[in-house]
Amino acid sequence: MAGGLFGGSKSETSVPQWAEDAARSNIGRAEELANVGYMPMSGPSVAALAPTQYAAMENTAGAANAFGLSTPTPGGDIKQKTVNYQASSFGDDAPKAQRIIDAYHNILGRDPDEEGFAYWMANFEPDKFEAQFRSGISNPATLDPLTGLTMPGQFGNVRGYSSLPLFNDQMAFMQQQRPGQYNAYESLFVNPQTGAAPEIFGIQQQPQAQPPIFQQPYDHSLDR
Repeated sequence: MAGGLFGGSKSETSVPQWAEDAARSNIGRAEELANVGYMPMSGPSVAALAPTQYAAMENTAGAANAFGLSTPTPGGDIKQKTVNYQASSFGDDAPKAQRIIDAYHNILGRDPDEEGFAYWMANFEPDKFEAQFRSGISNPATLDPLTGLTMPGQFGNVRGYSSLPLFNDQMAFMQQQRPGQYNAYESLFVNPQTGAAPEIFGIQQQPQAQPPIFQQPYDHSLDR
């Protein structure tokens, strides 16, 4: 803009309506996506040792033990056979079996192993099961004797470790130890079970209708 004794002139740049509509729609879409919340990955995040690597470590440990050196001694079923159990096949025990299967999937990120599944089926306590299961996976008897880690899971053709148990453990810790902070966090996002809109700090949010981004094919002549 310029002005003075002899008047002035004014110039301005305007945004085309189609661009303004698209920008508003994109911003609204971004706000909706922000309400979805964190979506944890249940698959493998870290690769496990390959069978040949296990064999090499076993050979090294065996050779060291032969010379009286102090090394971890492999033991147990390192490969650990897992089974894809179907809860419906357990008749009246189907609800119990399903909770055990879900615990293996959600906490360990793998199918149950035969020995572990049989143990929990025989020692199932409905009110204490999840807590007991979480405590049980910290027991050295369930750890990989070569790596010291929880036994890895099999995800299709990929053998590895899932980060989902860490996420579930953290959420369970927050819910138990810091319930106010946990509830405030959960209220920011959609309900993961029902898909209900977020209830930010106790106030139910209503979804906003967004205009369509483009109803007609884009006309490049609008750029000129």
